[in-house]
Amino acid sequence: MIMYMNIKKRVKNEMSTFLLDPTEEGLRKIHRDYEVLALHAVWNSSGGILSREIWNEVRKQMENPVSRSTIIKFLQEATDRGIIRYDLETCKGGHRRRYYTEMNEEEYREHIVRVVLESLLDDFPETKEVVQEIAQD
Repeated sequence: MIMYMNIKKRVKNEMSTFLLDPTEEGLRKIHRDYEVLALHAVWNSSGGILSREIWNEVRKQMENPVSRSTIIKFLQEATDRGIIRYDLETCKGGHRRRYYTEMNEEEYREHIVRVVLESLLDDFPETKEVVQEIAQD
């Protein structure tokens, strides 16, 4: 059974929106393949990483690669959500962004679980015992 949940929750003055697909695994429950690859590229970088480098990493690992502008758009969304951050650098053509980890993968997974559970408990407070039972298993 495929079920999609669009979960909107205000966290630290930011809106966290997830489209949850329970049929997928891991971060692919809420992210497209290229988004997961882009996040891993940032998480695996030691001194920050440029969008072009992220795009190249994603292209190497995808059968049907996405455009660089798609990666840049996602990086902006991830920055707005507080998952990653960037510093502006001056370069030959003007400015470019170097992306860094703001939340590591474990922190981000915990953030997702917290947002989803809080949202569900807000709407279905009578299920709190069910959540506690699941947590004990």
